[in-house]
Amino acid sequence: MNDPFVKRQADTLAQRIMADQAVGDPVDAAFRAVLSRPPRPDELRACGQVFRDHGLGTVCWSLFNCSEFLYLP
Repeated sequence: MNDPFVKRQADTLAQRIMADQAVGDPVDAAFRAVLSRPPRPDELRACGQVFRDHGLGTVCWSLFNCSEFLYLP
């Protein structure tokens, strides 16, 4: 979870999303890239606040560390 490799990968994904001119909402794009689904309204609000306060890299890092990404149902 806190390994520097995971943080670098999250930052790399965030940079890729932010560089894409076609991306409308970066948080939505991060959810679709990492979890293959759009965010629920509550997730969008919470992650939108994290995005404003800490940047998209932190949002991507948290998505990489959520159980939905780590474990198959």
